Amino acid sequence: MGAPAGVTGLKRLLLTLALIITLAAGSVSCTTGGGSTPDDQPTVAHVNRRSIGERLARESLRLADTEPRLSVLFALEAAALTQSPLVADALNRLRSPHPVTHFRLGSAPVRTLRFSTDGRLLIGASTNGDVRVWDTYTGRTRLSARLEGPVTDAVVDYPSDLAAARSATGEVRVWHLDTGRLARRFDAAPGRAGGLVFVPGQLEKDLLAFSGRHGSIEVWDTGNWHRKAKLHPTGGSADLTWFADGDLVPVLATLSRHGDVEAWNPNNGKHLGKIHVPLTDRGLRSSLDAYVNGDDLAVVSDGAATWLILLRNLVIDGWSTPEYAPLDTARGMATLYEGGKWF
Repeated sequence: MGAPAGVTGLKRLLLTLALIITLAAGSVSCTTGGGSTPDDQPTVAHVNRRSIGERLARESLRLADTEPRLSVLFALEAAALTQSPLVADALNRLRSPHPVTHFRLGSAPVRTLRFSTDGRLLIGASTNGDVRVWDTYTGRTRLSARLEGPVTDAVVDYPSDLAAARSATGEVRVWHLDTGRLARRFDAAPGRAGGLVFVPGQLEKDLLAFSGRHGSIEVWDTGNWHRKAKLHPTGGSADLTWFADGDLVPVLATLSRHGDVEAWNPNNGKHLGKIHVPLTDRGLRSSLDAYVNGDDLAVVSDGAATWLILLRNLVIDGWSTPEYAPLDTARGMATLYEGGKWF
């Protein structure tokens, strides 16, 4: 969804809300005229609130597929005004899986999707190199860019107002969201290196970490574009993520194709710990993803099997919880770990 569509939707919402206010004001004025007694006024007002609420509910159902964001807003406004079977139908639609907005990346298959840490921005990239960043609050396209060849990784950072993407050749490009201009370009890294992540840094600017040549990890300050550290994980890097330790200090975590998960201080490159996960198929793309940005509960997968891992085991000595556990697909992740043990 581009900027014009987002603006049009917002204008429609504002016009509709203005209409509601006007109708409500008219309802109140009608109750005070024509010799009506004060006892009659609440009844008349109630009837008009019900009429407006049902009108909004009807509009919510009509726009469910074409304008999902407006549909949600209308349903909530209708519920605030009145209760009726029609309003209940509009609300019941929200209880089941439903779209809240639509974004279009292009005709090529989507290769990667990722939210910013605060959940407001969404970045998507395709197999033909298209990169888009959308504001999920407004539906506006914040960035439209392109890489040569398929994109393997893409990340967006709200505090720094930056987006980064990595191509299949290992080339990394970083763009300013406010201008769309290229902020930095890093040369291609031959081989099967993978991984790209923004890590919260000191002050306002975050750090950018990515896999470089010969399996190394480079960490750069996005404020001045000075390299903070160069890391050399065991067996090279297959993927990256970050988590907060017990003191809420950001820690960089790397995964090798051999199943070694290691923790690093992103500011000085100090090695903090290592655990091993028994990957079963090293020929596929291995991945390491935190359950929530900064959370120490992460998922490790080699495409054939998946494990849950507590990243805090990398940095806390004597932690009694097992380092990892196979993911039980029949249960959600939140139910698999509770009270210091796996279920």
